[in-house]
Amino acid sequence: MIIIITDGNCHDMDITKSLMIDMSHMPFSAVVVGVGESDFADMEVLDADACVLTDNTGREAVRDIVQLVKYTDFKDMGMRELALEVLGEVPD
Repeated sequence: MIIIITDGNCHDMDITKSLMIDMSHMPFSAVVVGVGESDFADMEVLDADACVLTDNTGREAVRDIVQLVKYTDFKDMGMRELALEVLGEVPD
């Protein structure tokens, strides 16, 4: 598992999508914690809760391996709630 803390969007989406699709075949999970007031639209795409992550060649991810958590959604709730959300989609 990897935790990525970012204050913005991805600058190389094509490469990142392809890599995440490759990694979806492996025992790998990524948690992206978005901090600040940025628009995390690209990170929402990588999270792929609404649809299967697909790259520009049409390859699809085997499973959803990216979890996006926006810190601003949890900053008033406390660290426990943030930690539960961060680990929420990490497989057992």
